Amino acid sequence: MAPVDQYNMRGWIVAGAALLLPSCLELEGTITIRPDGTGTQALSMKISREMFAEPQQQVTIASGGESVAAIAGVFDKKQATAEFAAAGLTVDNHEVKEKRSSQTLDLEVSFPNLKSLAASPLGGGRSDWILLDAGEGKTAMFFYPMGKEALKKAQRRIRDLDKQPSEQLRAFFMKRRAEIAGLDLTLTINLPGEVCKKSENLSVEKQSTQVIARITAASIQAPRDLLALLAPCYVAEFDSRLCTW
Repeated sequence: MAPVDQYNMRGWIVAGAALLLPSCLELEGTITIRPDGTGTQALSMKISREMFAEPQQQVTIASGGESVAAIAGVFDKKQATAEFAAAGLTVDNHEVKEKRSSQTLDLEVSFPNLKSLAASPLGGGRSDWILLDAGEGKTAMFFYPMGKEALKKAQRRIRDLDKQPSEQLRAFFMKRRAEIAGLDLTLTINLPGEVCKKSENLSVEKQSTQVIARITAASIQAPRDLLALLAPCYVAEFDSRLCTW
């Protein structure tokens, strides 16, 4: 299998960006990739009324000062359908449930190929997917939710932090720790073959073809943990002998 091109992805939601938002945001995402390259992408999101009332709200990423647009637009079915259609995806389900203090969205879209998955609005504004031939009928998947360059920047900041602690970052960290006390984000990726290897920030639980990334408040113990989670890289090598893409 020849290496697959790297695609830049834009969108509303990634695990790293969610760390910057209030803990009133709950996210659970699932990506399923079939052997022919088609698949589905699902999201369950709960957002507080207070946050939803500020659709133009911006949050700032500590590791670069860049802005991430508010995510309320995904709750609008017409707007979301148009965004996905422009990226080559189809909305199969878009259900919003309203409560007194929050709104919940259950969303599922289908993609016709890996290029469309890479372009999905749920993929992240600067995210990168890379698939490479690992030999012996295996494929290595590299997923950078905030982009490959953001990972390099975070790694440089961690090295600088180890050499000379930053009081500004420490203050930001202490504030975020208090705000994300109930943080629990899960991203599940169902791959088209048995997982052979994976990075330490992924787990294999119920199914051998499934890897799971989970971020909780308990996993953020120091400023360097926050920097690493803002720009992660997830790697999984899987059996791709049945793949036809």
